[in-house]
Amino acid sequence: MKTRFKITLLAILSIGLSLHAKAEIKTKTITKTYSASSNLKIDTRYSRVEFKAWEKNEIKFDIEISAESNKAENAQTMLDNITIDMTEGNDLIIAKTVFGDFFSLKKLSNSIFNKGKIKVDYTIYLPAGTQLDLVLKDSRTYLSNHAGNIKLDLTYTEFTAENLSGKNNFDLKSNSFLKIGKLNQAEVNIAGSEINIEEANKISGESRDSEYKLGSIDNLNIKSARDNFDIKEIETLYGSSSLSKFDITHLGSEVNYDINFGHLYIFNVDYLFSFVKLDSKFGNLGLSFNNKANFDYEINYRAVKFDKTNAFDLESNKTMDGKKAISKGKFGSKKAISKVNIRANNCKLKLE
Repeated sequence: MKTRFKITLLAILSIGLSLHAKAEIKTKTITKTYSASSNLKIDTRYSRVEFKAWEKNEIKFDIEISAESNKAENAQTMLDNITIDMTEGNDLIIAKTVFGDFFSLKKLSNSIFNKGKIKVDYTIYLPAGTQLDLVLKDSRTYLSNHAGNIKLDLTYTEFTAENLSGKNNFDLKSNSFLKIGKLNQAEVNIAGSEINIEEANKISGESRDSEYKLGSIDNLNIKSARDNFDIKEIETLYGSSSLSKFDITHLGSEVNYDINFGHLYIFNVDYLFSFVKLDSKFGNLGLSFNNKANFDYEINYRAVKFDKTNAFDLESNKTMDGKKAISKGKFGSKKAISKVNIRANNCKLKLE
């Protein structure tokens, strides 16, 4: 009997605690429609933002904000401290999420948002050619096909897109994530982020402390520091790097790159490539050429450890310039149509 009483008491207490802990959720919605402007700016934090292209000459906002707490009054207070400031003029629409005094304590705010107590959901309908200026922090964003130019300023934000056919400018920092199916072109300034692009025409700019997975890209011109690049196919590569690592499955046409520390490995150079020009200091190099290739080469090297260079005659036409050796020769049995020029200092060099 005592055991049954204890079980019943525990069950009652459990129900009481469950009822006591029941969450109170308060919500509000904002719907606004504007005649389409050429430019749209979104400035928000702790939000989910989704863009949907449509044929109407309008820009429509559907915004839902919710706050959760174990007390209804606390949930309402949080909700009242979140507003959307919307302005229109000079062919520009601006929507900004504004957090009131309740969220002035950073640690408290981060805890509330990280636990999902606050949700700010934007759904924006717009013409596909609208120019976008997005300032996003601690947010998630999605858009499908977009033709207008896009300017991104992302911090701790995940950005996903299917096809961006405009001219874009990406500024990413502090653990942001960028995933794009098809990209026309972008000027980038990227730090501490992860980039995943399936197909791109042109990417140029600067990067540091980031991870890249690139499928097929026509032109990459990048100044890099402490990055990791995994590239399946690339036509042209230009720029310089320090302490970065490049692993390239296939090079189609040309590379002109300076490497300090780190490495650059190209596992398959197309037999119709134009030229390879590399200048390495303490950065390991690896190049694998197609047997059908025909090219002239000149290799300037000092304190280099060679690996698999049997296909290259580095001794017959070698000359010395102080401590630097210069080897010239030809690869292939037919007339040379390509050129390879390598300057290597204090590194490993693999040629095959």
